[in-house]
Amino acid sequence: MQVASTAADHIAVRAHAVAVRVVDAQYARDKSESVREQCIADTENHLRSLSEAIRVGSEQLFVDYIDWARTFLSSRHVSHQLLTEQLALLQRFLRDDLPEDISTIDTFMRAALDRLAAPEAELATEIEPETLAERYLERLLAYDRNGALSLIHGAFVSGTSIRELYIDIVQRVQREIGRLWQLNQLSVAQEHYCTAVSQLALAQLYPYLMHAPGLGPRMVTACVAGELHEMGARMVADFFEMDGWDTTYVGANTPDGDLVQVLRARCAPLLAISATLNLHISAVRELIHTVRSAPDLDHVKILVGGRPFCVAGRLWQRLGADGCANDADEAVRMGRRLLVGAPS
Repeated sequence: MQVASTAADHIAVRAHAVAVRVVDAQYARDKSESVREQCIADTENHLRSLSEAIRVGSEQLFVDYIDWARTFLSSRHVSHQLLTEQLALLQRFLRDDLPEDISTIDTFMRAALDRLAAPEAELATEIEPETLAERYLERLLAYDRNGALSLIHGAFVSGTSIRELYIDIVQRVQREIGRLWQLNQLSVAQEHYCTAVSQLALAQLYPYLMHAPGLGPRMVTACVAGELHEMGARMVADFFEMDGWDTTYVGANTPDGDLVQVLRARCAPLLAISATLNLHISAVRELIHTVRSAPDLDHVKILVGGRPFCVAGRLWQRLGADGCANDADEAVRMGRRLLVGAPS
């Protein structure tokens, strides 16, 4: 593991320099400066994802990222052959650049190149026709904020449970929004708009799930430093609230030191951490280490969730967490299990 860790560190440190070499070799400076800078940024992301995957020993994490990158690029008329050439160049330059044994890197690159050689998998939708989720999505895409919010409110008044609205409507639609963006069918601005409306939808439901403070054990929910995708963490916090917990949700991009202070102030025995991108795996590890290193917080149980943990099943153990959940319902069940015997 020491060689793999050293390789991961070296890749992370040299990511920008190696990315510049790859882009200059691949395009021979025949791109405009703005396009060249974007290509460098994309290549640097490939390297940082590789570094994170090597650090935790998960080829699947890197292969999953390459799957995502292939779909993202092909929907923007970039041939997957260019991505294949890019990975081959990365492998070659890393072989020249890395002072350590590169067999680990070769293994990860071979897995990614094998995936690229296979047919591209279809990125299927979760939205079924003639459902409330489809109607809600249509309102969002039409910039009809009030119509979208009215649909959610009307469904609640008609008897649809908050859990169903969160999981079957808002969560599914948010995944569809991400899918459409990946397929280049939505702009970043449209994605942000749809997410903002969904946050409003959750906010209008929140008063109906509130409980009197102090009825259940306390917990804190946060996204790690650098993580801006907060909808999943928000939903997890609300599900704990519905289960009677006294929750504190501190939102996106939370600095480690500030989060530790919140844990102390709230005397919370459970911390739920969310990370959506592979690039933030190290941030999760560092946050867990920070909490574990505080003598007065050694009792705190740590629960993690997000896409990387769904892709790499035992990742949570490698990072030092106490448990992992794939969705908000499972998070509540795991939270109860971790705090068996905790005061309520």
